[in-house]
Amino acid sequence: MPAWKQGNSNQFPKAGKTNCSSSFLAKEAGSTRFCMGAAWRDTVGRKTNFNQILEYVKEIRGMGMEVCCTLGMLEKQHALQLKEAGLTAYNHNLDTSREYYPNIITTRTYDERLETLHHVREAGINVCSGQLYTI
Repeated sequence: MPAWKQGNSNQFPKAGKTNCSSSFLAKEAGSTRFCMGAAWRDTVGRKTNFNQILEYVKEIRGMGMEVCCTLGMLEKQHALQLKEAGLTAYNHNLDTSREYYPNIITTRTYDERLETLHHVREAGINVCSGQLYTI
């Protein structure tokens, strides 16, 4: 039985220097993909945090799992770095239609959202995107 199931916190699994132990728990429970998210508008000015995410992606891929992220809007260089680190999918929802978008979202434009999806696709990362509708 794994140490974490026995309640022995001294043997809690850790991943290398970044301590991404949740991915170990997920893999041990049978997961084949691990998803991470951050409540960021974008990655601008977040070099340290973004580099940490890149390390997590590398470690989790090294465990043989797929990795997906949702990190807000991305610049082209960030999408390329995520691909190089091993990211397999990027989640970026459109939230609503282009026409209704300005009524509910004021922090970014619809075209900015589409630009992120374009960068992700061009980097060769699978896109996981949705749109919410009400009836």
